[in-house]
Parts: sequence; structure tokens; C-alpha cells
Amino acid sequence: MLNNADEIVDIVRQRWKQGKRPDGSIIGEYRNFAYAMLKQQQNPLANGNVDLILDGGLNKNLVVNHLHGSLFNIFSTDNKAVSIAEKYGLDVYGLSADEEIEVINEAKKRVYDKSFEFINL
Repeated sequence: MLNNADEIVDIVRQRWKQGKRPDGSIIGEYRNFAYAMLKQQQNPLANGNVDLILDGGLNKNLVVNHLHGSLFNIFSTDNKAVSIAEKYGLDVYGLSADEEIEVINEAKKRVYDKSFEFINL
């Protein structure tokens, strides 16, 4: 499962660029209108909403942590990670049900491909 950790965190990164939570709702709105407009110019994909990609540290440091069996979590080693979770919720680091299915299907495909290679040796 962790062989595709880069693809897993990429799913979260792409969603953050759109300013979205796993359920499709926005992460948040900026209280300062001028700042929201600046963010809109920097990243039009998020429509001026919170996108969690300002300096890149948070998303560059996203990691997949193996928990047990096929369970894992996604978090960032960036020093802002905990404060982001407190401010916007821990769910911003998660996957939607559809994204989980996508990850599982990709893992199944890789196992199938490896099994097929092994059988054909």
C-alpha cells in the first residue's frame, strides 16, 4: 500500500489546490477581503478560498503513515500541520470515499500485475 504513497499525497495536494475538503466543501473562507483577492490571483483554482498551499511547506511535507494492516493516515511533518488541523479540522488531511476506492483499486492493480509477472516467470 505504501508503495503508492506519492500518489496518495498527490490526491490531497490536488484537492487543496482547489480549496476543497474530502467531502467537496470548501476548506474555509478568508476573513480579510483583500487577502482573499490576493489568494484568488495566486491560485484561481480555489476561487479565493483557503487552499493550504501558501508557502508549499505543508503540502511538500505530506506523508503517508502506515498504521496497521492496510490502514494508514496522511499528515504533514511541517511545523504548521497541527495548527492547520486545529483551525480547519483533521479531515483536511483525509481522503474522500471515492479517493479511498481509487487508492485501493490502484493497490489491487499493482498486486495483480506483480502476481501476473511472477506466474509468467
